[in-house]
Amino acid sequence: LSFAEPIAGYILPASGGVIKTVREWLSGTKGMTDSASEALKKDLYHVKEEITTALQNQKDKILVIIDDLDRLFDEEIKDFIKMIKAVCDFPKIIYLLACDSDKVASALNRNQSNNADGYDYLEKIVQCSFNIPRPSRYSLHELFFKDLDQILEPLKNKELLFDEREWGNLFHDGVSPRLETPRNVKTLINSIAACY
Repeated sequence: LSFAEPIAGYILPASGGVIKTVREWLSGTKGMTDSASEALKKDLYHVKEEITTALQNQKDKILVIIDDLDRLFDEEIKDFIKMIKAVCDFPKIIYLLACDSDKVASALNRNQSNNADGYDYLEKIVQCSFNIPRPSRYSLHELFFKDLDQILEPLKNKELLFDEREWGNLFHDGVSPRLETPRNVKTLINSIAACY
């Protein structure tokens, strides 16, 4: 949970302390007696109550947008989902997860001691989900050429040796198959821009 502490502290200042408290509690309870462990649980409970009260007293809701969750390592995905589950019942906070649910569910499936299904686990946390369709091949090509035109604009008036047939073959056989997402387009465009 240590990687999420600064993020949570930025999004909701009080939550950084909660994550730190939870992390310290989880790592420190191994050798403790039951009574000491119970005392820590009560302190954590009081901290959560204070945060809940503060959030209830504020007028506006808070939207927390978490993007690219699927790009984390599996263990980080698990830790982050656990953190969200631990604080998702705070009032006036809405979480928007923008991610590839297949990749997140797969990460949650790995190394599960109870063989819980990752989709089932996500379903317990996510109240409403929307599937965003993949962009069409045409729209990806359009985005690529629009950005490529901007890069090549300064070369417009220069005499270039350019074989349209060779470029067409290169694009259709080499470039086009790799343009599956807008991120692929931007990555390639950034590489081209760095060279020109």
